Amino acid sequence: MEVWLDIATRFGVPVALLAIVLWYHAKVVAAKDGELQRVNELRVGESRAFADKTIERDEKWHALIAEVDKTLSTLSAHIR
Repeated sequence: MEVWLDIATRFGVPVALLAIVLWYHAKVVAAKDGELQRVNELRVGESRAFADKTIERDEKWHALIAEVDKTLSTLSAHIR
């Protein structure tokens, strides 16, 4: 509190108010940045989880298609 009184007495009340507002704004911006970082980490985690599920689903699909191709090739060979 002494710092703000010292600033007010040396530079005037408007400058002291501006300094207080800027200091408060810096704290709010830092808190907001922390919150944005947390939200971004959640989004990245969700995106990775979705990508992993999609890759797993695609691998199963490719395995199924390979089995179908194998079955159809065997059936085609038996028909000939």
